[in-house]
Amino acid sequence: MREGTTPAAPRHGNLTPAQRRRQGQVERLIGVAAPFLDLLLAVGDRVSRIAEPEDHEYYPVRADDLPGNERDRRASGD
Repeated sequence: MREGTTPAAPRHGNLTPAQRRRQGQVERLIGVAAPFLDLLLAVGDRVSRIAEPEDHEYYPVRADDLPGNERDRRASGD
């Protein structure tokens, strides 16, 4: 080995059989739960739009306040 170099570390550790089983169980659980969670998010979105169709506390970002707008470029001489 050359001086100043280190051996390449493995990208992933080796999983034990029990860890591989657990990983498979968790991945299956996520796969089964995903459609229900998507449905829950869709229902929550619909309910929130029905309950308050307009968000009175929403203030859009003003272009004048963003860095790099024309006024800032003119002031800096670019």
